Amino acid sequence: MIKDIALHLSADTKHEAAANYAVSVADAFGAHLAAITFAYEPVSLVTLMGGVPPADFINAQRALAEEAAKAAMTKFGETARRVGVAADVRLEIVDFVDAADIFGHFARRFDLSIVGQTNPDVVGPQNLIIEAALFQSG
Repeated sequence: MIKDIALHLSADTKHEAAANYAVSVADAFGAHLAAITFAYEPVSLVTLMGGVPPADFINAQRALAEEAAKAAMTKFGETARRVGVAADVRLEIVDFVDAADIFGHFARRFDLSIVGQTNPDVVGPQNLIIEAALFQSG
């Protein structure tokens, strides 16, 4: 019996279907749904002139990432409440690689993990999350 479900809640609206699916599965099984979303630290790229981007640019990028993650959390919470599914969500502010490790360890405690499918032509953090769900969750 599935009692606890882990969800990678993407801040990217293209992966919203995974959250909706997770809520429907949790509803069908009467399971608890725990989601984790990540606000990714900006990648510190060297500019064309050889310098590091200004701190205000980096802080603005970090704020945008957090804002998108919090918006996804709010929408997810509203969807779960509307359906009547017991759910909670947490936010982690990390870099891409750490996010995958955190999700892999997070998913170990659950009966089922749900992660949105990626576009096979685009390499991104979602690919790392999928690999962590497959190979690190036990």
